[in-house]
Amino acid sequence: MGVMAVAGDAPKAEAVLKSYQTNFVKMTEKPHMVNAAIFMLCSRMPAANLEKMLKEDFGPHFLTNVDIFVDEKGAVELKKEIKALPVGTVIVKKKTKTEYFTSRLVSVEGVDGVGGMIKREAGYDPENGNWEYFYSDEDGNVTSGKMENCIKCHQKAAETDYVFGTWLKPILKKEAGETKKQ
Repeated sequence: MGVMAVAGDAPKAEAVLKSYQTNFVKMTEKPHMVNAAIFMLCSRMPAANLEKMLKEDFGPHFLTNVDIFVDEKGAVELKKEIKALPVGTVIVKKKTKTEYFTSRLVSVEGVDGVGGMIKREAGYDPENGNWEYFYSDEDGNVTSGKMENCIKCHQKAAETDYVFGTWLKPILKKEAGETKKQ
């Protein structure tokens, strides 16, 4: 029993949060390091407060790693490097806490929030690729919709359907190598 969707029947954020780890394709082999400023953008903090905090000295406590999960249909399409993902595609990133340990970064036990995006029908938010964003903090409080912080950041990736893909490059490179071996 998954959360697979057909056009017009994309899942709700709450359903995704309950099943992504078992029903989606984990795209990252290991957690992908995210810059502290980018990490702060992926939260429910109002933009005005966020801009103020970004100017302060965060230190190492705001570093994070993410594991990326994508529904099966979306995972197939992402590997094709297409320009637009189909309606119903769901991308989830599970943020894990990170600390400094003997001059290298290591993940520590605990999830520091789960964020994601769901591709909606044309007309949902055409100026921003028709993506609905969602975020669940470590206490399980869920926010979803046209989230200002998410939109502001993802507008920078408009050419790739509002999806950043630095985490995808190692996957594509690995698969290209495996294809050459066959």
